[in-house]
Amino acid sequence: MEPLLVLPAIMLVWSVAFLAQVIPASRRLGVGAAAWVAKAALALVAVGVAVALEWEAAVYAVAAAWGLLLVAPSFAANAHARALTAQDYARARRFAAVVRLLHPFGGWRREPGLMAALARVRAGDGAAIAEVRRTLAEPGLLPSSRACAIAELARQTGDWRGVVSGSMPPGGDSVRLRALGEQGRLAELVDAYRAAPVDPASDLMLLAFGGRADAVAALLDAAPFAALTPNARRFWLATAALVRDPSNREAREAVMAGAEGPQREALIARRLRVGSADGLGSPQALSPERRGVIDHVARAVLEAKAEGRLPAAEPPAPRPVVTLALIAANVAAFGLELWTGGWGGPTDLETLYELGALWPPAVLQGGEWSRLFTALFLHFGGLHLALNMLGLLAFGRMVEARAGRLGMIAIYAVSGLGSMAGVLALETAFAAEPTLLVGASGAIFGVVGAFGGLLLRDAARGAPEARRGLTLLSGIVVAQVAFDLIVPQVSFAAHAFGFAIGAAVGLLLGGRKRR
Repeated sequence: MEPLLVLPAIMLVWSVAFLAQVIPASRRLGVGAAAWVAKAALALVAVGVAVALEWEAAVYAVAAAWGLLLVAPSFAANAHARALTAQDYARARRFAAVVRLLHPFGGWRREPGLMAALARVRAGDGAAIAEVRRTLAEPGLLPSSRACAIAELARQTGDWRGVVSGSMPPGGDSVRLRALGEQGRLAELVDAYRAAPVDPASDLMLLAFGGRADAVAALLDAAPFAALTPNARRFWLATAALVRDPSNREAREAVMAGAEGPQREALIARRLRVGSADGLGSPQALSPERRGVIDHVARAVLEAKAEGRLPAAEPPAPRPVVTLALIAANVAAFGLELWTGGWGGPTDLETLYELGALWPPAVLQGGEWSRLFTALFLHFGGLHLALNMLGLLAFGRMVEARAGRLGMIAIYAVSGLGSMAGVLALETAFAAEPTLLVGASGAIFGVVGAFGGLLLRDAARGAPEARRGLTLLSGIVVAQVAFDLIVPQVSFAAHAFGFAIGAAVGLLLGGRKRR
């Protein structure tokens, strides 16, 4: 495969997909994405110039810089966000340090220090509280981290009143709602909820302080709350149950078992005195209109769960054994190419033919139908192998988690064999000049298609994440089609057949739940 064309195409597809997520998220959170956009644009312009000059070394150099300065920090930023959601500040600090090193823009310069201070606060170091407050007084912090720090300080100090009176960054509405709930200001909480953007965490605060334990249980089983600890789940369920019935003995015991942190006694005391001046607010004291808001949200959550529109919080996916085994098989076949033909074996047509590449005359006239299968594991050079295995790793683990191991085997085998058979049929039907065909691309595009089929089933059930995933996947597919049509060495037919077959299998498997 020609690196002068392949690497720029990969850079273009990935950059477009990345920016399609970053730009809307940045606008929603009120942070700048200019540095990310500038990096992507510079890299694409530079690699375009290198291609125009046919300067292969420059293509490799630009691709390496793009991977280091754009791809690596984006993955580290993703991991930082997951650690922040789980309130694992020590882990978040390590990822933030990587991002700061490779992308010192847009608030990342102060991020490792803030995460380190929050980790000390979480560990009980009272002196670190002042350091966090000083950092919060500085401009330029990431909004999500600022909101997280405000919430952590309130949990540690019990100063919920300060949360309400202070400024809150975009994305911190649920923190303000909790502060109102902890102060017993339930009517204000309902009003603030109505003005806040849609957010599962805000739903949880409204329903917990509104006494809807049934809806809280449904929410806590959903994907957005997968990172919550068992104690936190117990605590919020008990909070809702006590607000609904302050005499609930089981809920009293649960809230005492679930409350944590320096303010544990205060948290428990407020929940044991629902309706009093120093306790949580009682829904019975609300106006019918405000109670109606709580009931409406609770009904919506329960209906979404009943109809399968509330994405379930699944346990950690098992190790993708089939995906890893397929990668190992492809790598082993590449090793056999090297063993048979030396360093030039993977690009030597005679060697590939001997090892089982798809050659239409050998199949149709010689009856060597096994080539439809063996060709799936052979690759024309190291770059071809590396790109295909990266695609298989990225999509295979997700599909295997949903479809199961047998489903993954079926998708890979049926798509791969179907793509090879489709190419063979087309060449025969149009009496085309026979070409030697190798590569797992058809099977991998089948895995991509299956992922699209699974997303379609999810979208039909009303899952908003599935619609966003389909939009992103559509952009990737369009870019890949354009690349296939431009580069003559790539088999567009194999990719198309594999994708279509995989999508059909994914639609059939879309209703299946992973065990």
